[in-house]
Amino acid sequence: MEQLPRILLGIGDALSAMGRRADAADAWFRVLEKWQHALKLFHKSNFCLLHLIAHRKVVEATILIADELLAH
Repeated sequence: MEQLPRILLGIGDALSAMGRRADAADAWFRVLEKWQHALKLFHKSNFCLLHLIAHRKVVEATILIADELLAH
């Protein structure tokens, strides 16, 4: 399951390079959903490196989606 987000990131990158912005954003949205689910597995009181990495991944996917949707 850890590899699926990486594959979807690559697909999103390829679609973005081809100018297929909506499809790229969709691929990245699927990544975002998976990473948000992983983030929910952490307890709020249990901040550790893996928790911070999960937060970073959610933010990165959100930025990719926003950037693609705002690109002209």
